[in-house]
Amino acid sequence: MKDVFEILTSTLSIVDDPILDIVIISIIGAVAFGIAWRFVGEIGVRGKLGSIIHWTVRLFVMVTLCYLVSGIINFIKFVMSIPKEWWINLGAILLIAFLVYISIKLTFFSKDEKKERKLISNKTKYQQIYNFIIEQYYLNNNKEIDKNVLIEKIKDSEIIQNIEEMLINRNLIIIEKETYSINYETILYLESMLRDTLTYRLASLAFLVSFIPYFSDNVKNINVDLGNFVSFIMFISLIIVIFTIFPKNNKI
Repeated sequence: MKDVFEILTSTLSIVDDPILDIVIISIIGAVAFGIAWRFVGEIGVRGKLGSIIHWTVRLFVMVTLCYLVSGIINFIKFVMSIPKEWWINLGAILLIAFLVYISIKLTFFSKDEKKERKLISNKTKYQQIYNFIIEQYYLNNNKEIDKNVLIEKIKDSEIIQNIEEMLINRNLIIIEKETYSINYETILYLESMLRDTLTYRLASLAFLVSFIPYFSDNVKNINVDLGNFVSFIMFISLIIVIFTIFPKNNKI
């Protein structure tokens, strides 16, 4: 088996440099020897059979490691041979993909946005409650709202409870048994909840986008592609800022 091992391993080569090749193969050979020696020792086989198993395991491990190391080295060579411009473009693409992912995650898939989208399905019921409270306040000069009347009108106690918690957290109502005491600040807040903030955000986006060419044109004087890239990054950044940082109506 030893002769077979030496014949088969003598053809192994990892790198073109002969000295470095000998060093790497010697290290791999030592590792293969250690693994084979330990394996035979653990199974407790001795004699001729133990020798056959030792050389078989040693050959398998050495050939496997040589091909593995050779593959890693060739992959590194391939990576190093790629022009620098390709890596710059790849980095730019990955950065753009990351920014797009973050912007989508923060705007459309955040917990607040999921909650808001879920509640939009009940938007009509919420608006009915808001309008009912506002009408009661203005038309009837009623500063106390009967909770049972709201439940009878909407027939959804969960939505009423959500609105109740929202107003309590903002100190806009006082609960007295089965009635709610409200004031003018409560009405102002409910009126603001009926407004759509999307128009405000789009107007802000349009205003801020107008400043992008001022910065990108200066960069384009140096490099056109870099200027276009800067414009795109600034546009994505503005979307993130406007739809995540700018204040929102905290809709229940």
